[in-house]
Parts: sequence; structure tokens; C-alpha cells
Amino acid sequence: GNVGPAAFWLLGYMLTNPEALMAVKQELSQISRTENSGTPLVQRSENTPVFDSVLEETLRLTAAPFITREVVQDKILCMADGQEYLIRKGDR
Repeated sequence: GNVGPAAFWLLGYMLTNPEALMAVKQELSQISRTENSGTPLVQRSENTPVFDSVLEETLRLTAAPFITREVVQDKILCMADGQEYLIRKGDR
């Protein structure tokens, strides 16, 4: 369900960061040169640290504002300075 938005933001990130785009292109071109088995790249298990890093950074930058959590029970957070905060059940 999240592949579409992830692909959109990944493309946007790479288009606005030429250095990341070049690094991913180089990594993928090395993979395609080293193996010529006829198996499509998406069906192979490959080690792609640069692409993985770009994808993770994209998700970090774009997904965080949309992730919400619901408090399942009342909780008091005690701070180091002695101040306390009540987090109420049902809050997001």
C-alpha cells in the first residue's frame, strides 16, 4: 500500500540530490554489468547499500510526520527536573 508514495518521494529525493542519484546509478550499473544471467534485476537478491541508504533516508524524511501512535493507557512521564506530564489514554 505504501509503495506508490515511497517511489514518488524516492524519485523526488534523487532528482533534488544529484550526488545521491549518481551514486545509485553507479551502484545499479555495476550490478547489471557483473551479472548477465537474464534474470530481471528486481527478481535478484543483490547487496545495494547505496540504494538502501537513499531509500531509508527518503522514508525517514517523509514518513515520520504521518506516523501516529495512540496512547493505550494513562501514563505520567517524569522529567529529570522533577516536572511531570500526564499522557492520557486515547491521545495521539
